[in-house]
This record gives sequence, C-alpha cells and structure tokens, in this order.
Amino acid sequence: MRSGSPAIRTIGSLTLAALLAASIVFGVSFLAGTLLGQPGDIEVRQDTHLKGDIVLRRSQSLIVEDATLLVDGNITLFDSSSILLANATLVLEERTYEIPQMGRFSTRYSIGLNDDSRLEAYSSQLLNATSEHWRLILRDNSSMVVDGLFTNEIIWFLDRASVQIENSDMPYLSVWPGSEVSLTIANSFVDGLAFSGAGEFQLIDSRQRVDPTGSPLAFSDFSGVARVENSSWGGPVEIWGGNEGGEIWGNITFEETAVLRVKQAFSTEPDAKPLGPPEGHLVRYYPIIITADGLPLSGVNVVIYDSNGTLISSGVSGDTGLVILAVLFDTDSWRAEFGLSAVVGENAVEHRVSLMTSTPISLALPTA
Repeated sequence: MRSGSPAIRTIGSLTLAALLAASIVFGVSFLAGTLLGQPGDIEVRQDTHLKGDIVLRRSQSLIVEDATLLVDGNITLFDSSSILLANATLVLEERTYEIPQMGRFSTRYSIGLNDDSRLEAYSSQLLNATSEHWRLILRDNSSMVVDGLFTNEIIWFLDRASVQIENSDMPYLSVWPGSEVSLTIANSFVDGLAFSGAGEFQLIDSRQRVDPTGSPLAFSDFSGVARVENSSWGGPVEIWGGNEGGEIWGNITFEETAVLRVKQAFSTEPDAKPLGPPEGHLVRYYPIIITADGLPLSGVNVVIYDSNGTLISSGVSGDTGLVILAVLFDTDSWRAEFGLSAVVGENAVEHRVSLMTSTPISLALPTA
C-alpha cells in the first residue's frame, strides 16, 4: 500500500449474485461509479466480480492481493495510476454470443496504461475467461514489472514503455512500428515476439514454450540492440530491415527446426557461440556486400564451400552489391567453419563464416 493515500476503499465478498442484484436496482453505471472515479485507492482482498469499465486517474491504485478479480469491462489507467497484483488473479471476462443470421461475436476488452502509469504483478495471473485474445497496451512512458506472472493471451506494447519480465510464462508479445520500448525477459517462457521500432531487447536464461509453430522471434524495421544470452528458441529467429540490427551475446541454443534469418546487420561478441547443437537443423542466412573502390559491385559470383571444397551455397551480387547466401547447420556441422569466396576475373577475396559470424559481411575486391 502506498503511503499518503487520501482514502482506501476495500472491496470484499462481492459475489456475482449480489452484484447482479445491485445492477438491477441501480444500473451497471451506478455500480461502477461507486467503485471508481473517486479519489483514493481500490483494494480487493476477496474474490470479486465487477461489471463495467474501471478507470483510474490522479495516481489511483488498484490493488488485488490474495484474491481473484473478474472484470466484465476494460481497465484504463491515466495520470501515473497503477495496478498491483500480489498472489492474485485478474480476469477479463470476455463473452461470446450468437446473433441469429449474423454469426458469433465476442466482446474484446483490454488493459490500457497511459501517462506514466504502471503495472506490477508478483506470483499472479492475467487471464481471459474465453479463448479470444485481449490486449495489454502500454503508452506514454508507462511501465510494467512482473515476477512470477502467467498470462494466456497476446500482449501489445505501444509507444514509449519500459517492461521487465522475470520468472514468468508469457504469450506472444508485440512492439508496434514507431514505438520506443525497453524490454527485458529473464528466466521465463515466451511464445513469440515481434519487435518493430526502437529500443533495447534482452532475452536472458529463457526459452520458447514447447509449441514453436508459427511463433517467431522477429525484429522488423528494428533500430536498437537485441541481446540473447543463455536462451533457446525453437521457432524462426528473424532480424531484417533495421538500421542497426541485433546482437547475440554469450550463448544461444537453437532447437528443433529453428531458422536464423538475418536480412540486415547482425553482430556477436568475439566469444559468442551456440550453447549446443541444434536438434534437427538450423538455416543461417548471410547478407554479403561486394564492393570495389568503395562502390557496390554487381554481377559478382559468390560461393560458400565446406572444408572438402564442396559447394554449399552460391549467388550473384545485385545492383547494391548485395547477395544473400544460406548454410544449413545440423548436429554434425554446427561447429564448422565454411569458406566464402567472391571472384571477378582474376580478382578474388576469401572469408570464413560460421554459425555465429557477424553480418553483413563486406568484401572489397581488389581493383585491377
């Protein structure tokens, strides 16, 4: 509980039947108004069911401790307000219904943090009562700190936000284009991540959940640093279209049929290496830029070959001097180095590549 709060309203033992009875007499808007929109914090310490939207303003706090709160509505925070969950469950009770001759519809609720608002959750759950997706939206320098959180649906991060996730089980996370987000995931499970925008991403001592189907770790139009340490990923890993690309620091394990697709800058520490061989196979893409006298050179044959001289991949540089070659790594070749060669007439340049080679690779051909 924060010190200095002007008032605290404790909500307990509000059963569904009692709330429905109250809503019949007073109306849902009156029920919501008795709980919200007034100065002071809202404290929930017994299982409670609320019908209607929750709006917190002027540094109000919603505190749920050792209880379950079901909300049939949206939750929106403004003006440095906050939500604190401690050993608690917060459920957005979305409903699915049928309209004759029109089909099946669902309510779509969300939790929105604005204006320096904050969400903290410890040993708690954020759930949806149905299988439909709900959204957690962070804007305007809002923040989230969670330790021991389980949530079953999509989370969206928008605009400027700071997010720290530890010891948690997370769904698919999305950072929208134009956002500026600092996101750290440590010792957690996560379904997938799409990061489009600026900021910093860290995945530490974490892994993708069991089913990696269709769940990439993707950085699209990304400007910032992406660091992966002592973590594993079973789905595709994609870094493309960014200004600075990403980095892999320390160790990363690629599992099952993981694919590392690098379409832009990608760098590693000198001692970076996979923690272990991929289970199945892993395809690494190498963007290679061919130049001569400092200018892009097109029409250059570029090849990658193994230690026996066997051709592995080949291509021809385009107008920008770029060619992208691929190498398939498996349990036998994941430690291997491969030769890279670019040849124009009698001029050639050689390079060595491995699974953790930084890219793009710039090859400057000598001039005649």
